[in-house]
Amino acid sequence: MMARVHDGVAATGAARRAGGRPREFDPAPVIRAGRELLEAGGLEALTIRALSTASGVTVTSIYRNLGDREGVLSAIADAYAEEISLPELPEDPREQMVTIFAHAYDQLVPQTWAIPLLGQSRQFGSATMWFSEYFFRAADALGVDESASVEACQQFWAFTIGALQTRTRDDSPVHRSPAAAEKIAAAAEERGFPRTLRFLEHSNGLTRDAFIAGLRRMASSLGDDQRPA
Repeated sequence: MMARVHDGVAATGAARRAGGRPREFDPAPVIRAGRELLEAGGLEALTIRALSTASGVTVTSIYRNLGDREGVLSAIADAYAEEISLPELPEDPREQMVTIFAHAYDQLVPQTWAIPLLGQSRQFGSATMWFSEYFFRAADALGVDESASVEACQQFWAFTIGALQTRTRDDSPVHRSPAAAEKIAAAAEERGFPRTLRFLEHSNGLTRDAFIAGLRRMASSLGDDQRPA
């Protein structure tokens, strides 16, 4: 039986000739295939042609309904954002900030495909705007002015993205060859950098506990002028 394309999806020619309106475009196969490509090969693997091959939807239909590669990435992000649950927020505004970004971290850890995408743009789907909005509300409660709260939110996002990209399960020592370890130790001793040597002996990545501690330090610096003397 001759194959044909029905609004971008393969079907039979006879069905199209039978009349009736074409089905509405269903983005689900494209979004599903896009996530699989991102999981397998990262951002570089996601091309419109590869997406067409993986999803069975024509290149023309993808461009017509979702736009270019950036439009596809936006659709994938929006679809994933709808899956994200919202946490219960504590009463303390600083702890709200910590909870918001700790929750973002926990939601994104299993989604390795999403981390590079989030690194490109903090606008990771319209449904995740609450991350920033509730941060701003917490900042308002601390008396932080608008420009400072926007800057702080950018810093929290950057810290979260960096923690996700360098995530480690524990603070185990870095494994180096004996020759490399000896060279680093000699250089640190020669320059009088003992603390730097101890730092270099451990992973550059952050554990979740270290990430949460970092969030609390960042939150504690906000609204200081509102605290009683």
